This record gives sequence, C-alpha cells and structure tokens, in this order.
Amino acid sequence: MMRIIVTLFLVAIVAVGAWFYAKSEQVMFFSELPSAESNDEDDDDDDASEVDSRQQLVQGSLTVRLSTETQKLAGIRTVNAEKITLDSEDKAFASILDIQGLIDLRSQYRNVQAQKIISSTALSNSNITLKRLEKLHSEAANISQRELQQARAVWQQERATMSALDIKLQNIRDQMMQRWNRDLTELALKDESEIFNRLIRQDELIVLLSLRADQELLTNTAFVYVNRNDDRQTARKVYLISAAPFSDMSLRGETYF
Repeated sequence: MMRIIVTLFLVAIVAVGAWFYAKSEQVMFFSELPSAESNDEDDDDDDASEVDSRQQLVQGSLTVRLSTETQKLAGIRTVNAEKITLDSEDKAFASILDIQGLIDLRSQYRNVQAQKIISSTALSNSNITLKRLEKLHSEAANISQRELQQARAVWQQERATMSALDIKLQNIRDQMMQRWNRDLTELALKDESEIFNRLIRQDELIVLLSLRADQELLTNTAFVYVNRNDDRQTARKVYLISAAPFSDMSLRGETYF
C-alpha cells in the first residue's frame, strides 16, 4: 500500500494582539497603561518598589505592567485584539486501500441474492401446487395421499432452501461489516450505488487514515488533505467516512476511512 503524509486542518478562532502564547504554555500580557510619573529621587529602595509594582498576577499568570515610555524605548506596540480564523495542523499517515476483498464479498452477496429470487419463485409455485392438491384431496378427487405428500415435500424443500440462502446472505453481510465497517458495507450493497461504481472504476479511492497513539481526531472533522511527501501543491481534499474496524499496528492509533 502506498503511504501518504496527511495534514489535518482544524478550524479555531483566536484573538491576537493582546495575548501571546509561548511554547511553555505560559502567558504574558502587555497592557498599554498611562505613563507613571518619573521620580526624581534616585533611591534604590524606590527603584525596587517600582519594579515590584509592575508585577501583577492576572488569572493565575504573572504579568508585567510597563509604562508608555518604557514600551516606546523597548519598541513594544499593542493593538486591539481581532478575531481571525487559523487552520491548525497536525500530521498523520494514510494508505490507499485495495478494495478487491470488498468487491468479492459484494459479488458473492449479489449471487446469493439472485439464487434467492429463483428459489422464491420455486417456493411460490410449490406452495400453489400444494394448496391445489390439498383442496382436490379434501374434495375426494382423484388425488392420492402419495401425490399430496410429494407436493408437500417439494414445498418444504424450497422453504428450507430459502432459509439457507437468508442465512448465507447474513453471513456475507457480517463478514463485510467485520472487515470494512457498516458504512462501507451499506455503500457496497446499495443498489445502483454511483459512489461504489466510481470506486470500482478507480475514479475514487478509499484511503486509510492512521493516527499515532498520542493523536486524536476531533469529532467535528469532516475532511483532511492528503499529499505525497509533504507536497502541499498537490494536496487533495478527502472526506471522512467513518472509523475503521482495524488499525495500523506500526502506529497503534485510531484509524479512519
């Protein structure tokens, strides 16, 4: 399977200009306040007191209050916060899946469905024959008990065949759901499914998205971008189908179709 690097884009609304987030997750807030009056007294105690007065604890974070003059000297500028939209990114791995196994199970299912249609017709005919012979036999017509038993045996055989085909259909469906999950199973078994026909023609592909053990896909994620070797110019949008029933053993994280 071909492995592809995937970039996850998750939308987040943040305010910038007032809050600055460091990698250590500690926050420092610079606030533009009126200039403090300069103290002409050159006293060490006063200087220490001024430094202490600049330090404040805001929402559990240590902040520093700077005068306008100090901000100008340090080249610090503040602006009003504005709401902007940013695309936060994370990387995962993706593999193009070979769906031949799913196609084979779909073919088996449709073959059994065709057998069931034939069996259903035979069951209906045998039931009609049995009802007719039972009526003639009850009216003392020239119908022997042997003929009636033979007709009933044919009807019972056709009914047993129908039950066996129903069980076979359920077994195939269970295999598909176990290997491919409910969504892909329903997609494959849906009559005249244009999406699945496009998969058969390879106009569309199924991609297995594999996350690391420490990663998690947000519940509101609807699509991701996939590209080869981190080539953003050729990245394609792929849409999330559902969680996959198996995982990439090398990554041991969540997987999705």
